[in-house]
Amino acid sequence: MKHYDYILLDWDGNIARTLDLWPGALNEVLQKRGYTLTRQQLVESTWGFVAYVTKNTVISVEEATKAMNEANEIVVSRSPDVELFPDAPEVLKELKESGKHLALITTSERRMVTPALEKYNILDLFETIISDDDIEKEERKPNPKPLLMALERMGGTPNKAIMVGDRDKDIVGGRNAGTDSVLFCSVEHQQHYSLEKLMEHKPTYVITEFRDLLKVANGTHAPGNFRPNANLRRFGTSKPKNTPFYRGVSGL
Repeated sequence: MKHYDYILLDWDGNIARTLDLWPGALNEVLQKRGYTLTRQQLVESTWGFVAYVTKNTVISVEEATKAMNEANEIVVSRSPDVELFPDAPEVLKELKESGKHLALITTSERRMVTPALEKYNILDLFETIISDDDIEKEERKPNPKPLLMALERMGGTPNKAIMVGDRDKDIVGGRNAGTDSVLFCSVEHQQHYSLEKLMEHKPTYVITEFRDLLKVANGTHAPGNFRPNANLRRFGTSKPKNTPFYRGVSGL
């Protein structure tokens, strides 16, 4: 089976358990302005917050930009307390020790990820880090540029690389860059995202535990046919009963 020498990893929701961090910060700044979005709408707004807010509310571009800046500072202030997914530090160290080349590719600013990288002593495991400070807004995933930048810095090629992440942007970004992809979709992820929608982007592999990345990288995890419906029944639905999803948006 195919093995991979270059492992490109997303940060938020992939290594770091930040699935609630950004939606929570955006919810705070919007509530200050009299708006309450559903959980799903907050998730959707994380990719283009200013455009999303100005389209669906009477908030001006200037005020939406101010709100986004406030949310950024909230995220920065909470970054040192971010937890990692189970086994993530150990898996990254094992990959590094086995000769794999690791790159971190994130749309977060470097100041949002460095505290946790240092806290868990994993900063030096990455040969290169491509953050939002290194690219233009239009170059964010799924644009292939950050992936190709990372490979160029490490001396790698797409056919020897794999992109690992929890969002459609990671999967499509990998395809656009010519790499294979891993969708990390644990029980926790399935409480936030629609697995069936993510599967529409046809990731090469799907893992439900971060430790399974070792099998993928070493060529012992077969791609196979992944059945989202069966997996949802086994691991829970994407919208559990204790998570409210409302149709409307207060104030929109």
